[in-house]
Amino acid sequence: MPSFTDEALILRSFVSGENHLHLHLLARERGRRNAFAISAKSSLKRYAGALDPTSHIRASFTVSRRQSGYRLDSAELIEPFLELRQNLGKAFLAAYYCELLDALLVEGETYNDVFDLAIFFLNRLKNSTANLKHRLFFELRLLDLLGHRPDPEGHGATPVCQVMERCMDLPLDDLASLRINTENLRQAAMISRGHILQHVERPLKSLDLLDRELSG
Repeated sequence: MPSFTDEALILRSFVSGENHLHLHLLARERGRRNAFAISAKSSLKRYAGALDPTSHIRASFTVSRRQSGYRLDSAELIEPFLELRQNLGKAFLAAYYCELLDALLVEGETYNDVFDLAIFFLNRLKNSTANLKHRLFFELRLLDLLGHRPDPEGHGATPVCQVMERCMDLPLDDLASLRINTENLRQAAMISRGHILQHVERPLKSLDLLDRELSG
C-alpha cells in the first residue's frame, strides 16, 4: 500500500473501537482527510501526544484499503499550541476554528491556502488575546478563500461594509492595525455568523460556548 509524509492540522479526534482514534485533519498537500490511528490510546511513544485538536504535526500515512481514509503510522509535533489550552478564551476560539474548518471543508479536496491561513491564525492567537475581532478576521478570510465571500452591502450599513471589506482585503500582517469600534464589530460579526450558518450542515457546538466567553 502506498505511503507518504505530510504536514497536518488535527481538526477533530475521537475514539473509534476500544483503542483506536478516528481523526479529521487538514493536510498541507493532501487536503481535508480522514485518518485512523490504530491502537493510538496505548501508543504514547509512537504519537507522543500529537493527536489533540489544533496540533500541527508532521505525519506518515498509508493509504488504507480496508477503511475509507488513511492510516496514520507515526506523528511528530511541529507546534502543539499548548498556550491555547491554558486559557479558556483561547481554547474556545481555537476549538471553533477547527470545528469551522471541519464543517466547511470537503473531504478529499486540497486547500493549501486554507492550511496556511489556519496556521497563521493559530500562531496569532497564541501571541494575543481571544476576542471577537480575532474571530471575525478568521471567519471572513476563510469564507473568502472558499469562494463564499460575504456581500455586506445588502445589509445597508456602510461603516460595517467598509469594516468587512477591509478585513478580507488587508494583508494578513496588517490586520492588527485595523481599528473597529464596538458597534460595527458586533454588526459585522452578526452578518458573518449568519453567512456561515448558511454554509454548514450541522450546528457548530463550539460557537455558543465561544459567544458566551467572548461576551463575558
